[in-house]
Amino acid sequence: MKNALYKRFRFFKEHAGFATPPGRAACAIALARAEVAAQDAGIAFVYKLDSEVNWALGRDGEYHASPAFVLHAIFEDEDEQQRSLAAIGGVDAEADAAFYRVVEAELADTALAALVSAGG
Repeated sequence: MKNALYKRFRFFKEHAGFATPPGRAACAIALARAEVAAQDAGIAFVYKLDSEVNWALGRDGEYHASPAFVLHAIFEDEDEQQRSLAAIGGVDAEADAAFYRVVEAELADTALAALVSAGG
């Protein structure tokens, strides 16, 4: 397990964890732990097309509209009842897999806190 957590830590240290304080390493290990805990809790991540477009500044210095997702952290209980624990809109629909993994880990932390406070 430690080796798997270390691999996750290295991924997040490379792709995320830029908040100071507490710093890259602290952010990366928090994201790695959140990713593991969400997986262990059975939290799934569902992307739905956002009704609002994402306006982003392009390399040409102009703003461009691009599609975006709403990301939901979904928990299914033993009765197969699903509930959204947390969601975030405006997720870039044209991002790469590393970006989505970072966003999911960040949302996992919020979703886990909601699950704990709900007694799940």
